[in-house]
Amino acid sequence: MAFELPVSTSGIPAYVLNRSHHDFNERDRTLLLLMKPLLVEAYQKLEERIRFRQAILMLDDVAERSKRGAVLVTREGMIE
Repeated sequence: MAFELPVSTSGIPAYVLNRSHHDFNERDRTLLLLMKPLLVEAYQKLEERIRFRQAILMLDDVAERSKRGAVLVTREGMIE
């Protein structure tokens, strides 16, 4: 059984599930389809954390080279 998670512009992650003893039954397929939105959300949050970490590293590098500080502010105006 295979399915894709359309979550990113950089590519579409695909997952393939195999069983050695028997095929997936209808209940298995239904459960996996019900999990799909949760997997999409988890993947999106992972990508967001990666982007956030990259931004922090970049700010840290700029602050170190310029000998100045930096403050990261969210869209809502909150300091991170």
